Amino acid sequence: MGGSAVGSSMVGQPPSVSAPRTMHRVNQEIGQLLGEERMQRLAVLARLRRSWAAMLGPMLAAVTEPEEAQLQADGSIHLIIAVNHSMIAQQVLFLRQEIRQACSDHCRVERIAKIFTRVRPYAGVAPAQEPRPQPSPVSLMQKKRIATELRNIPNKAVRLAMFQAQVAQLMWFSR
Repeated sequence: MGGSAVGSSMVGQPPSVSAPRTMHRVNQEIGQLLGEERMQRLAVLARLRRSWAAMLGPMLAAVTEPEEAQLQADGSIHLIIAVNHSMIAQQVLFLRQEIRQACSDHCRVERIAKIFTRVRPYAGVAPAQEPRPQPSPVSLMQKKRIATELRNIPNKAVRLAMFQAQVAQLMWFSR
């Protein structure tokens, strides 16, 4: 029932106009299902997780992660950070003030009243993986030039290996 209303509102409208309205409606419906307080907690947690490595650095982020943001009646937040070892928990407690400041600077998460730690094996935010490099194409003219340079090598296997190596160099290292 609800799906047909969304689908019919998008007919005849350009995607750029309907996409924000549709997302707004989806957010409203999710907010109604979960409740406003839970949506706020999830939003805070999502902002923290996205910026966690930038806030704490890759070494500490690899062994810690924000686990829960508890909203208090006075509007403050109790942040629970999962750590993979009790020594890391101690380090996090030493860095409480810096973590509060980083949350404010990076995520606009203000009023963190308390920071707790919870030891949990395998805690940590995995670092973002860099995109794999793609080879650049080698033109037929470049391949012909390489073949011409190598044509005087009598051993066919050696000539083929050298040809493939030079083509690979052009593909991967000529950027």
